[in-house]
Order: sequence, then C-alpha cells, then structure tokens
Amino acid sequence: MTTNSWLISRAWSTEPPQPTISTRSPSLQKAIRPGMKELLRAVCLRLSGKGGEVSSIIRLGTQYGGGKTHALIALVHAVRGVKGVANLSDFVDPSILPTGTVRIAALDGENADPANGLTLEPGLLAHSMWGEMAYRLAGRSGYERVRQSDEKHIAPGADTIRELFGGQPTLILLDEVSVYLRKVERAFPDASKQFAAFIHDLFKAVASTPQVALVYTLAIGKDDQAKDAYKEENERAAAAMAEAESVAVRSTTPLNPTEEDETPNVLRARLFESVDLKASNLLASTKRQIEVAVATRSNLGFVMGGQQATRGEVPYQAAVVLSFYVPEAKNGYHCGGVLLNRAWVLTAGHCFQESTEPVDFQVYLGSLKLSTSDQPNICCWSPVEKLVRYPGYREIDTPSLNGTISRGDVALLKLANPPTLSADIATISAVDSTIEKALTGTIGQVSGWGVTTHGGGVSDDLMVGQVSVLPDAVCPTKYNPGIIDPTIMKCSPAGQVGACQGDSGGPLVMKSKGTPYVEGIVSWGYPVGGCPSTKPNVYSRVSAFSTWIAQCIAGGDCPSEIKPHADPSGSTK
Repeated sequence: MTTNSWLISRAWSTEPPQPTISTRSPSLQKAIRPGMKELLRAVCLRLSGKGGEVSSIIRLGTQYGGGKTHALIALVHAVRGVKGVANLSDFVDPSILPTGTVRIAALDGENADPANGLTLEPGLLAHSMWGEMAYRLAGRSGYERVRQSDEKHIAPGADTIRELFGGQPTLILLDEVSVYLRKVERAFPDASKQFAAFIHDLFKAVASTPQVALVYTLAIGKDDQAKDAYKEENERAAAAMAEAESVAVRSTTPLNPTEEDETPNVLRARLFESVDLKASNLLASTKRQIEVAVATRSNLGFVMGGQQATRGEVPYQAAVVLSFYVPEAKNGYHCGGVLLNRAWVLTAGHCFQESTEPVDFQVYLGSLKLSTSDQPNICCWSPVEKLVRYPGYREIDTPSLNGTISRGDVALLKLANPPTLSADIATISAVDSTIEKALTGTIGQVSGWGVTTHGGGVSDDLMVGQVSVLPDAVCPTKYNPGIIDPTIMKCSPAGQVGACQGDSGGPLVMKSKGTPYVEGIVSWGYPVGGCPSTKPNVYSRVSAFSTWIAQCIAGGDCPSEIKPHADPSGSTK
C-alpha cells in the first residue's frame, strides 16, 4: 500500500522544509502551464481579498494523471508563501499572495474511511467528509461543532460551515470525491443525498463568504465525460456539483492545470524542471503523495500482529521516502523495499502511480527506526538515480473487490549513492524458479514500517512477522475466479498477522538450505484499507520476474517489451 493520498494530506496539513532550488531552466516556461498560473492567480486573489478573482469555486477537470495533484500541492505552497523560490514571479504575482494565516482543509477521498472512521487524533474519528473538514479548519472544537452531523451522517448547514471559517482566509480542497462516494455509499444507504446536500451548503457558504475559496477535482475530460474506473461515481459527483452551482453560485470556473496528453512533473522542485540536488540537500519535488497515503487502492501496508525487529534481523529492509521530506523519513515514508545489491532496491510497482520520476524519491537504509533518519551516523540515505517499473505492470479495476488490483507489481530503484555494507545494511538475493523449488517449509517472514493497528499511522519501529505461505492451488479458491494468478502471485492466509497499510513493496522472505531469499513483494489485500484482512494477502511472486530483474541489475538496461499479464476478465489493460 502506498502512502499516496497521505502525501497530499501531509503536504496540505504541515509546513514542510524549504529546499534550495535552482532558479532557472532552459525549458522552464514549457513546464509552467498556463492553467497552473491561472489557478494560482485566481485563488490567491480570492484569499488575499484584493478582488478581481474569476470565481470563489474552481473545478479542476483533467483525467487521472493529468496534473491535478500537482496543482493542488502547488496551490497550498503558494498560499503559505512559497518560501525559497527565487523567481516566484514566473508562477504568480507576489503582490497577490495572502499575507496572513490561511485555514486549509484538504479532503482526499482515498484517505476517507466512512465505515470505520478516519483517525483525526487519538480517540477522535471522522466518518464523513464534513467531519474531517471541520477538524482540519478549526481543530477539535470544529469537529465538536459538527459531531452530531458526522456521527449521524447528516450534512451540516451553510451557517454551520461558515462558522468553521472563523473569519479568516480559508482554502478548501476536495480531491478524489468519486472514491469517497464509492466508499460512503456502501456504509450509509442515504449517502448520495447527504453528499449532494453537503456540496450544496458548502458551495453556498464559500460563495457568500469573503476570502474563502474552494477547489475541487473531477476526473472529467474536455467532453465532460468520465472515463476512469470510478465513472459512475464521478458522474454522480458532477451532477451534485452542477446542481449546487446552479442554486448557490453564479458560476464555477473550470480549469485544466495541464493538457490531457501530458503526464508532467509540474511540481518538480516547486514547478522547476531541474533541481540542484547538492544545493537542495537532494530534496526534490513535493510529490506525494501523500497521508498514509494509503492510497490509491487496496494496497497492503504494515506488519500486523508482529514484533519489533532486532538489529541485524532484516538488514536488507529499505524504506522508499518522498524526497521533499528528507531527512525526516517518518513524515515522508511511502513504501517498503529490499536491497538486492549495493546499487538496486526491489519494491512494488504500484508505489509509483503518482510519479515515476527518480528525483521524487530517496531510499533509507540501515536503521530500525524512521524517527532516527535525520541522524547521519545511524542511517544511510541515497537519491534514486533510475526508477524502472516492470513493463507488464497493470492496474485492474475489480468490482468484486470494490477496488483495483495490480499485476506485474514490481519495480526497481537504482541508487545514486550505493551504501557501504555492514551488519545493519546487507543484501539479499531474489529467488528464481530453480531456487524456489528448494525453499524449505511453508513459513515466511514479512517486514515493514506500516500501520500496526487499523486506522493508525505508520510505525516508527521496523516490525517483522511470521506468516504461512499458501500452496499455489489454494489462494485462487479464496477469491472469485480469475483474480489470483499463481504464476505471478503468492499468498499468505487472512488473519491477525500479516501486511496492512504502509508497507507495500516490502519483502516476503523464505529460506533455502538456510539461506534467505526474497520470495514475494507485498502487493495488495482485501478489504480495501481493512486490517486485519478477511482474504489472503497477495504478494508479487519474485521468481516470475527473476529474469527481468537479473537483466536490469546486471547491466542497467531493462527489457521494455513484456507481454502484459491478463486481467481477471481475460483481457489486458
């Protein structure tokens, strides 16, 4: 499981360190899209109260992968003052930036948990989008103001929402509302009507309050049609937005932060195309993405029911961290990984749904705690020189699981600074088909820094757990036909010990003649976001990718033409 959605949440809710950024690039203007500039200008004018804004409510309407996340993060940094950017005027007129504190509520549907509640702080859960919004804007007291609405799932009125603004400039960001709708409609029978009521009163409150802006995203293309896996939910969300707009406000401004045929690194190094890695302490973009980024799917994550690892027990364990947070590994923790040799780390392909740019990630090795990562004598950091996702990787919408699954779910990271091997940093070999036949027993070991209780945050301590490994013929019987392909997947039983959110990409290790080998890479589980799992946890079977892995790490040239693995319906995507 990635920490994608939470990367955005982290970028939205905390003040990140400010990197030093090279101020010019030969193709800088190409990277700064007109839509991005227009978005920054419109929102900053509204929040600063200077007037001239086109609207208080803005819709970002590109398809998934079209730059919405980058635009939202850029927007947050803009309203916080974008410190450290020398040529700020290339992006936005500095005179229109808000000068005081701006209240920000960034609501990510992927991070929502309507059925169980999203943990806001110990002992406080939000079951609705408005419950989380109230807390983000006004803290505990804000949540208490709407507690009844949140617990009964009845949308608050416009006047109550206005109270949450507190008379201050306020920015509200809504992302992945289609994902939220899919979740909430299964938890509350009347959810669609209450969502529409909430949007209506939110639009009304925003439009009628000075220095308050709302930016929301929909995966809707230029033809106003939804085409992704959440097509139906997107269309319902779009209908609710349109109805609210017609009643509450004169108009909503639609913006495309990027063209649909681009998958740009709009935000690399605060929208710069190149970054001086030495000057920036190897900090790159604010890409995310984002809070326990439990992110864009049914990803797995931590070791539930395990125990703290001891020194030297899993010296091959790696943490993939978002570069922007270096050297604070815990804040930027994204995925697990495993060190195959001094130069290469094996991890999960789905960890890079939001970005495949090496500069967005660094690898952390050699410590049992994420919180000690800023102490250079304890750990080892390396920027990523090359990021290669298996060419047969596919995300497949699987209605029977209420989410997506991954196939060909492996990736390799080449380290720019190979570490010195020691008792704390060591390599482990990837299993191949020959060695796999000699693996002894049916017990494997999983490890990682993911959450240790349902709804919790990532663990500061590296955890390990022992799991049974199911025979190849058993796992497919636990899911609907066609979902499990034992030629490329391994499974461990559902139960109290196993992977959960936050440790996708981590290793499943088994032994052959006393020597440990990586047998699997944590991939996905069921239910989405649920721990402990109620069906077997699924790992990418490393032996299925051993030839590709060996060719990549031997010479650095990875085969790019791989036949895609079939999806459960028999077609490929």
